[in-house]
Amino acid sequence: MSKIISIGTAVPKYGTQQSAILKFMHKAYNDETASRLLKVLFNHSGINTRYSVLPDFDDSLYAPVLFKNGNGTPSVLERSDVFKEYAVSLAIDAIMDAFRKCHIDPSSSGITHLITVTCTGLYAPGRPRTGDDCSDSPCKASGSWQSE
Repeated sequence: MSKIISIGTAVPKYGTQQSAILKFMHKAYNDETASRLLKVLFNHSGINTRYSVLPDFDDSLYAPVLFKNGNGTPSVLERSDVFKEYAVSLAIDAIMDAFRKCHIDPSSSGITHLITVTCTGLYAPGRPRTGDDCSDSPCKASGSWQSE
């Protein structure tokens, strides 16, 4: 019988306060209506800190990497490249956390399946959804598809 024996987690390096992310989003949208809606959503989310592999969301602490001043919004391909660069190491951290929690040696575990969940990233197998624009993404370039 299959069962879940442990759950491991990992978070990216850069923690940014919700208020700093909201400031970033106001600049990104540059729209009064969107800013009002974002303010309501952010202030009622229950989230105090968000984490990212990028330091870009609080320019008072770090120099931006992907969202550089005047660089505009990064393409889907650029975002996917960042996801691919950091996703594996975060997944390994989460896997090792799960092994530590259940006191099992990874080399002799007998584990046959790994279930992963991510809230970001576009580099995922599957098929494009109707209406998706994959003109600059890996789903067109490599034949990958997005899951439904």
